[in-house]
Amino acid sequence: MKIVIFSILIIGLMACAYESNHKQVKGWTEILNQHLEKYPDMQATDIYKLIYQGICGPGHLGADTEMIRKYLDQELSEVDINPDLPLMENISPDSEFVRVNLKKFKSLKLPDDIIVQAIHKSSRS
Repeated sequence: MKIVIFSILIIGLMACAYESNHKQVKGWTEILNQHLEKYPDMQATDIYKLIYQGICGPGHLGADTEMIRKYLDQELSEVDINPDLPLMENISPDSEFVRVNLKKFKSLKLPDDIIVQAIHKSSRS
């Protein structure tokens, strides 16, 4: 119940700060519902992080490619591969930002530089 109330509060605040219109609020409601269905153990902090990243993208990681690479290397070292997961999931109503599933990414054995450069470019803009 707390998560639902917190979500409503965040959506309300975002509606005021981020293109306050019905389409945006509806889009965020759909994103939150999708994630709560996929990840039923989400906490208020997870919801906040999802919304923050859906609006600001990966800017919290900075624009220094070496720091991004170190962060990514650490994250990849901690995840097990899972080829059955989707590679990306939408985290914003306008689909401007997506989240890359590192378990799937690691299973595809793609070069890390793909993500490093995408984060770097997204952080700058």
